[in-house]
Amino acid sequence: NGLDFRPISLLATDYKIFTRVLANRLRPLLPSIGHPGQAGFVPGQDIHAAIDAFQRHQETESANPDSEAVALLLDFAKDTLKRDHMLDALADAGLPWEFRLIVAAMHRNTQATFLVNGFQSAPLLVTRGIRQGCPLAPMLFILALNPLYTKQSQHPGIKGLRLPDAIEDDTVKGFADDTALYR
Repeated sequence: NGLDFRPISLLATDYKIFTRVLANRLRPLLPSIGHPGQAGFVPGQDIHAAIDAFQRHQETESANPDSEAVALLLDFAKDTLKRDHMLDALADAGLPWEFRLIVAAMHRNTQATFLVNGFQSAPLLVTRGIRQGCPLAPMLFILALNPLYTKQSQHPGIKGLRLPDAIEDDTVKGFADDTALYR
């Protein structure tokens, strides 16, 4: 199936070095500007909290029949992410306009060619998505998810998942493109 293939971006070395510098500067900010339910690529976080929350939900589901969980795999969202949405999410996160301007420039007029069975396509304009292989891409993606996570957390009709050792209810837990919504 053609949808099972995800292209790998071969990026110029100077681009990767530059975006690695940006990623190294952005990473320490993620705990304060990212949603607390997102653990992917956030210093001090790991996937275990998200897995533990989902397993505990499964274990307590019979005792709390009103509770629901939806597991989302947003893998292809990286390829279809609207860049305006991403830039708006970066602004909402409080990142300086200079940083947002650099990210916008990196995503403006991008082109791709495809090499399949030794044949290379003509260049195609890429107007959506983030580049797989870019050191900054995972962090841009999780910040672009902030509005979804925030709406889920702040919705008055969603009480979330109460775990015995939790300070507050979890309405959303995620690790990069794996997300669980709780009601």
